[in-house]
Amino acid sequence: MGSEVCKAAQLKRDKDRARKKDGSLLTFFNKPKPVLNPPTVKARESIYPARQGPSNAAAPPTVISAVTEGPLLQRLYFINKNLAHDVSEATENDVLAQFSEDPASFDNLAIDSENLWEEVLNPVMKGILGWGDELDAASLVRRGEKGISAVHRFVKYFTVQRGVDERLFEGKLSRLLDAAETRLEFQERTH
Repeated sequence: MGSEVCKAAQLKRDKDRARKKDGSLLTFFNKPKPVLNPPTVKARESIYPARQGPSNAAAPPTVISAVTEGPLLQRLYFINKNLAHDVSEATENDVLAQFSEDPASFDNLAIDSENLWEEVLNPVMKGILGWGDELDAASLVRRGEKGISAVHRFVKYFTVQRGVDERLFEGKLSRLLDAAETRLEFQERTH
């Protein structure tokens, strides 16, 4: 109100606000992320050829050269390379064949890598693989460019090119990969 007592109370209140700044719980969770140290392992060359031909989408962001394949990509690569020839090769009619499209066709370059999972990839993965219980994962295991190889290429594009955390893919792919590894173990026992 302009009195000395009110002015003193207002000054004290303003000092407390400046000191506390923003004490909400949300600021605790929005702390800056730590800077990652680059790995000391050299990145392997891609086993897939670079995309060719015209593209309507802008080029993906530059990839940091020190990026290496994480455990999920290594697991997919191992399964892909070691599935026996008695495992059927995927055809256009197989569920995993949907991953054989150019991964960039699923991408939205206007969305940053942190939001890409929720806005694009999770709905795509649910659309192809469902929620996890409705498909028989063992029946999905197929080799070839429209099978596990397509899944590997899809995950590799989004983790390496776009920087999506590969751990986000693990939940959606765990049943499929477990079924494929069971198939590999069966191969080893029978040979």
